[in-house]
Amino acid sequence: MLKFLQRQHERTGRSYRRLLAGYALPRSRVLRWQANVRRGQPPICRPGPAKKPLANRAALNRQIANLHHRTYRSGGAPALRRAWQDYIARVDFDRLVAAYRRRQRQQAREEVRHLAWTSLATVWGMDEAEHAGCRWNLVCDLGSRFRFDLLLAPDLPAEAIAAQLLALFRRYGPPLVLKRDNGSNLSNAVVDRCLRDFGVIGLNSPRHWPRYNGAVEYAQWEVKTVADIMTGHAGLAHAEALALAPALINARPRPCLRGATAAALFLPASPRLVTTYTMAYRKEQMHWIQDRARSIVHNMAVDDCQTPAAVWRQATEEWMLDAGLVAFAEPRNVSPLSP
Repeated sequence: MLKFLQRQHERTGRSYRRLLAGYALPRSRVLRWQANVRRGQPPICRPGPAKKPLANRAALNRQIANLHHRTYRSGGAPALRRAWQDYIARVDFDRLVAAYRRRQRQQAREEVRHLAWTSLATVWGMDEAEHAGCRWNLVCDLGSRFRFDLLLAPDLPAEAIAAQLLALFRRYGPPLVLKRDNGSNLSNAVVDRCLRDFGVIGLNSPRHWPRYNGAVEYAQWEVKTVADIMTGHAGLAHAEALALAPALINARPRPCLRGATAAALFLPASPRLVTTYTMAYRKEQMHWIQDRARSIVHNMAVDDCQTPAAVWRQATEEWMLDAGLVAFAEPRNVSPLSP
């Protein structure tokens, strides 16, 4: 088998990893065969002596728990496996270690608090994406999971982004906060002027941390998935499928919304934005955030080029928590961030 794989590798130029995947061979097994050949042994050795009865399984479980477990590997596992090789087979030992890692990850996920958007139509997020030759900008309401119509265009300059936001603000009312990435067309003086004219607070993600705007990242994946389904089953052009995807997603009942749809929650709530959050109220909250940011900078020992954005982000997050726009929810069966 090893000679066959070597001939395939030399003839086709494919890596051993791709060849093993094509033949459904575990890579660890082939590596073990190669190691036996390098030691001058047959590739497949005869089975060793029978294992001794494993009487003290609790001690083995304790030692497995004391290993340094990472996402896919456990530090110290090879040495521990050699210490117990007379009592347990390699494959069984690896299965026990992998099961402990899975339980540990599951427990960590259950202990993490979730961020819940408690107010409808007050915090929006936007992000641009490209898929199958189409490029668009997506804006969505985080509280209701409502996806607005996409801005589909081969190029998305700041002027086009500002025009899209202007049309949405006039139709639905401006939110209090708009989350966005640090793209030059999303975080731009033209877009900032549009936000300032409507009293919207811009909240940029930290650099190299797209998960800060994770709700919009998930919304982008959702739009791509629905568009691909319509393209494959209905035969629509991809641009046409993308244009129809937000309306279909907004009509989908969601467990995190207790079975309601995004459209049923957002559309009745959006007209109240103009009357409830007046321009005077928006300016007052903006001043509070600015004062809080200055206070944070005054008490900082380090000041660099990243400080202004980080301080503004911290002050805005404190204000959103105090205003009740977001809240930390304890883990439950249905996560508030679930689709």
